[in-house]
Amino acid sequence: MLKRILKNEKGLTLIELLAVVVILGIIAAIAVPAIGKIIDDSRQKAVVSDALQIINASKIAKAQNPSKNKFDGTGGDDAVDLDDYLDSPLPTGVVVTFDATSGQWSINGHTKLESANTQYSLGFTDGTNGISETDLVDFLENGKKAATGG
Repeated sequence: MLKRILKNEKGLTLIELLAVVVILGIIAAIAVPAIGKIIDDSRQKAVVSDALQIINASKIAKAQNPSKNKFDGTGGDDAVDLDDYLDSPLPTGVVVTFDATSGQWSINGHTKLESANTQYSLGFTDGTNGISETDLVDFLENGKKAATGG
């Protein structure tokens, strides 16, 4: 009777335990880089969305100031102060311009956007007035920049 009880013991052998550990290691090796990429992608899109929000605030300012084509955080240099159109203060040095000839909006001096562009090789090129709205929108929609430049 005692032998039968000992033979019916249920549990994991060392080999089974090692197999489980190896399988968990393989899953972790696959999952960690994938999660890291998802986090990087969300950071990139957050910075681009922030830049687009600033451009959208500039469009509202343009509607109220039709003769103006330059928008910044100070209102100096014949520009419209965007701080009145945003919930949080505009980052220092950011300037949004509107090219009346092409109808193109561009953002320049957005250090987080420029850092992300360099760090993650987003491929945005600074045109005459900075990074174009078209490139930013295309990046959000397609995960890449448009071929237009700013």
